[in-house]
Order: sequence, then structure tokens, then C-alpha cells
Amino acid sequence: MPILRAASRRPWLRVTVVAASPAFDVLRGAGIEVMAAPSDEPSVLTFAADLVRSCRPDAILSGLSGQGRGIDEALVAAAGPVPSFALQDYPGDVNPGWGPVASTFLVGDTESAHLTHKEVAGVCTEIVGNVRFGALAATADPLAMRAAARARLGVADDRRVVGFYGQFLEIDGYWRTLEALGQALREALPDALVVLRPHPKESPARRLRALELLAGGLETILDPLDGEESVCAADVVTTCFSTSLNILNYFNRVSPHPLGVGLYLFMDAELVTWYHTYNRPARPPLAELALECREIEALPALLSKAAGAAEASRLWHETRRILAAPMEVADSVLDIVVGERRT
Repeated sequence: MPILRAASRRPWLRVTVVAASPAFDVLRGAGIEVMAAPSDEPSVLTFAADLVRSCRPDAILSGLSGQGRGIDEALVAAAGPVPSFALQDYPGDVNPGWGPVASTFLVGDTESAHLTHKEVAGVCTEIVGNVRFGALAATADPLAMRAAARARLGVADDRRVVGFYGQFLEIDGYWRTLEALGQALREALPDALVVLRPHPKESPARRLRALELLAGGLETILDPLDGEESVCAADVVTTCFSTSLNILNYFNRVSPHPLGVGLYLFMDAELVTWYHTYNRPARPPLAELALECREIEALPALLSKAAGAAEASRLWHETRRILAAPMEVADSVLDIVVGERRT
């Protein structure tokens, strides 16, 4: 959305926005005029080809589907000679889709560029900074967001809030990880409020199963907040490898005081194997700004450590040392796409 807002300030640009659910619902809810794309593979390929023929774009800017193939990859497949640009969310992520990849990948930093070149030799990369998280943090007031979010949750200042940020992983190791987290929370932080934020694609049945695995005596709720508010509200942000921890990192960078502590859950062998075979770097991005659990037995102690003020302060200082101050980078992306800064 930051790029769409920047494009609206350039009236000479004709922008056609297309998305499939759940992104379509988010964009439409934000008041953006958006075309609905199908989700099934045969239909989305035909849809994308017809759209490119009818719109005759000068450039195509897409994201990258997190799992599977979708409208992003279909547009690139249909691009032909039209310059195509893929905005990378996860360092080194290259979704081959139906064969052709974007002519240029817009990446966050030099390490992301290196990982991308490793996956696709000879591909063009442009370093633009973190568009998604940097733009959010550049104008955010994380402490005000935290106070408002915790008020909506109805929790006192001294009560711990633990968030789990789910993913649409159809492997048994995901559910074993959730079960282990619930057991460790009951041991280490029995008075915490546990907030489950499921992946948008997860069905009601999956959400209920996750709640049951996490609860078992703990007060556990579905997250009623926006994603950014939710991250600010939590004292401990847990996930397998969701990019939600990057939101926390960038908000921590601009916050005058420490926010919560991130904790990656890599205890299950099947889940770790899935992670490493899905075109990922060896560790999640900015993993040094969070804790990692590699053994189930260590999880209760790591949860207690993550909930402590000392660890929050340590990682806050590390974030300020490692991350550059975020800034609005959407205009730079547009300059590249429309050819004003293309290299």
C-alpha cells in the first residue's frame, strides 16, 4: 500500500491493481480500487494473459507468493517483453512460478541481493530497502500503538502478552510445534494472555485446532487487532518463521523504549527440513535480533528469558546498532519501475 499511495501522487501514472484473496479483501477494505484475480492455477494464468493484453502495461510490479503459485507469478509469466519487477519480502525469496522469473528483483539489502543471485544467476537486482516494514515504521509511534492495543485487549501493564503468529503449513511438525509451545507456556508463563494470530488462509477448523493446542488452562484468544498493533502489544512474539518478527524489529528501531522480544520456534525436525527446502536462507532474516529455540527442552527457559526486561533491552540496543533508521522508500521503487532510476 505505501507504493500505491506514492503512485497516487503521480497523476500521470495509470495504475491497474489486481489481487487475489486475502490481499484483495485487504486492499478493497482500504478503499483501493482493485480487480479480483482467481486463485486456481489454470484460471489465473488465463486471467493474467488477458489482463496484460488488454492493459498493455509499460511495466509490471508484483510481489511473490509465499507458498504455491498465484497472480504474482502469473503476471510475470504473461509479461513477455514487458519489464517485470518482483518486490521481495523475504530475503533471497525467488518463486519460479510457471518458469520465467521477474526481469528485476527489488530487494532489501546486499545480503538479499546475494541470495537472489545465488538462486537465479544473472538476474537483475535493485536494493531499495525494506518497503513493507520500513515504510510502516518510518511514520509509526510504536509506544502509542502498544498502549492502545493493550487497552483494546484489556490487559494491565504488568501482565505478559504472548503472541503466536501462525502460518499455513500443512505438515505435522507445525502442530507439534504449537503443542510444545502451549506446554512450555503453561510451565513458564501460566498467567500470560496468549494471542493467536492465524494466517489469513487458515480455515476456522485450523484456527480452532491451534487455539486448543495453545490453551489447556491458559487464557487464549484469537487476535482482534491489526497486525502492526498486535506486534506492539506483545511482550513475547513467537512464530515458526513468519515475517511478523521483522515488523517488531523495525518498530523497535524507531521506539524510544524497548518493545517485545521475538522467538523463533525451530524445535521440530520436519518443520526445519521444510524451511530449509523452501528456498530460504540458513536462518530467518535478522535472526540475530531475536531468540531461537532449537530444542523443546529449552523452550520454557527461553520463554522466561524473552519475557524479561533485560533481554528486551539487549535486543533493543542491538536493533539500533544493526538496523539503519527506516525511511519511506516507496518513491524510490516507483522511480525504478517507471524507468527514472533504472540501471
